[in-house]
Amino acid sequence: MVTHEANGCEGMRSKFVKNGRLDNTIDQKFRKINDNWPGFGYARTMTARPLNGRAPSVGYYGMAHVRQPAIEYTDSQLNQLWESYFSGDDNKMVQFVYEDREDALKRANALDSKIVGDAKRIGGDSYVKVVSAALRQVCIH
Repeated sequence: MVTHEANGCEGMRSKFVKNGRLDNTIDQKFRKINDNWPGFGYARTMTARPLNGRAPSVGYYGMAHVRQPAIEYTDSQLNQLWESYFSGDDNKMVQFVYEDREDALKRANALDSKIVGDAKRIGGDSYVKVVSAALRQVCIH
């Protein structure tokens, strides 16, 4: 079972710790960011043992922060690159990302393997650590 909630973080966390689930509710009240810090959560019932002889299922979660336009000046608007690929339809973009998840993981693993191999060849294991950390900084920020 999967439950979700978007609400103040402290109350949501306490509720999850106490009940092991969330309320499937979304707080619609707009407020300052530091007024009952907003957050969202998913809670999924998990088990370490197979159920009825079956392996536990895999769960995929994703989120998208879509802002249109991406940047707004006084006299012009700039859209995000994904809009040109999906005709501005954010649902199509999210569906593509979800359906591409396994291939994306393969591409990410192949890139990691190439970087590790190249870095090891050039500078050894210590260099692998530096280059791997640098890659994640570049890709995350």
